Amino acid sequence: MELTSVDASAVLGLWDNSSIPGFLLNESILNDTCFLNALNCTNGTDAGNRAGISMAGILIPLIYIIVCIVGLGGNSLVIHIVLHYSKTESVTNIYILNLAIADELFMLGLPFLAVQNAMHSWPFGSFTCRLVMTVDGINQFTSIFCLTVMSIDRYLAVVHPIRSSKWRRPQVAKAVNGTIWAGSFLVVLPVVTNTQI
Repeated sequence: MELTSVDASAVLGLWDNSSIPGFLLNESILNDTCFLNALNCTNGTDAGNRAGISMAGILIPLIYIIVCIVGLGGNSLVIHIVLHYSKTESVTNIYILNLAIADELFMLGLPFLAVQNAMHSWPFGSFTCRLVMTVDGINQFTSIFCLTVMSIDRYLAVVHPIRSSKWRRPQVAKAVNGTIWAGSFLVVLPVVTNTQI
């Protein structure tokens, strides 16, 4: 199948009578979109076709760095408080701790993504690419699973406080979190084996 560039005015003509707002379909956005101009897109490793520095090339990495600094500070504070100032080892604190650790791992990968967006290429090599993508994937699934387990825990604590007391113990929460981390790694295994620059 051969991919060809699509004329932006033709796309605008197709959607003249639709309910899509006009500001989403202006020609400059459509011309800059890889979806419509497949021949002009790069795979992210070829910076030769990119001329000049765009506003997004500066703004997005700057936002990534700010989010990284604030996120590392906030999550480090949560981890420190849960580990050092929590008088009892509660189930909720264990889940919050694991969620903060997962978020911290994501924040550690943001500087790499900021550099990639600024340079329009991946300068760190194949090993770092696999490592960052693996940590990012583990973070995504661990965060989702932790939030799901926290929701189930809150439901059990509110709706079935007596019957759920045998399941709402720190030892069970630690075992559940270990299973979450292991399950997240298993789900991300294809990323580990198939990530390429």
